[in-house]
Amino acid sequence: TVHINSDRLSAMLATGGYDRDIKLWDPVSAEGIKSIRFPDGQINKLCFSPDSKYLAAAGYDHVRLYDWTAPNPQPQGVVALSEHKLNVTAVGFKSDGKLLFTGSEDGTIKLWDLRESKSVGEHSCHSPVTGAVLHPDQVHVIAATQSGELIVWDSASKTEVRRLVWPGRGTSPVALLSLIHI
Repeated sequence: TVHINSDRLSAMLATGGYDRDIKLWDPVSAEGIKSIRFPDGQINKLCFSPDSKYLAAAGYDHVRLYDWTAPNPQPQGVVALSEHKLNVTAVGFKSDGKLLFTGSEDGTIKLWDLRESKSVGEHSCHSPVTGAVLHPDQVHVIAATQSGELIVWDSASKTEVRRLVWPGRGTSPVALLSLIHI
């Protein structure tokens, strides 16, 4: 998993994977800045918070939030969100940084209130979630599944809006998705 957090003045690259190490890099100079040991196994997904202070790391059945700007970030992180039952395969922040969404191989997408460190919404996709993105409206989470469906979930009303399947696609898994505001 690779995630770049950047602004006009600087950039930070975070990488992680099966070695259980989150590595932070200067992508221009290729200098390794610091490493954080993820204590629970492989790292499936990384995402910086909108204010650039935190890094969310998704692993088996949970997400850990790190203050990556701290001199020595602790392996347990500042927050652990652990209500999923299998690998967390998607993680992202709403633009205010107070809410986080996740998707998991357990077939659920969840919304988390980071101020209280708890789940405040959940939806069953009835198939393992392979990825998820947040619509620019900051309300709808779109999840991709192994069954080949895209699930559009309204995180405010906690209801499924629709299921999308490409005509003729059958049940081929959706592995990746990306969304842009146009």
